[in-house]
Amino acid sequence: MESEIKSSHHWEVSITSNGADLFSSDYNVFNEENKRFQTKEGALAFIKEKYKGLKREAMFIDYINTNETIQIGWMYKFRNADWSHAPVKKWNQQDWVVLNYVTKTPALY
Repeated sequence: MESEIKSSHHWEVSITSNGADLFSSDYNVFNEENKRFQTKEGALAFIKEKYKGLKREAMFIDYINTNETIQIGWMYKFRNADWSHAPVKKWNQQDWVVLNYVTKTPALY
């Protein structure tokens, strides 16, 4: 007798934070963060609150096999600073933000 396998789903906001010195264009990833939400509205509210007032640019991915380009998220650019100690370190930051609908189904083996 097989038991019923149920899938679970949620919305996930993935944020990849990149930083560069103020007068450099050499960005490096310094943080990756994933937040889960039960609803799309909850995920969008989180993004809106975190990046309120910031301009955004569309982010795209190219599929080599099909020559197709699709938008996958948004990039937020801003200046940031670490005020926890002196001297204050300042940098340019880009956060790459992607919203995904995630469905998981357990695979029995």
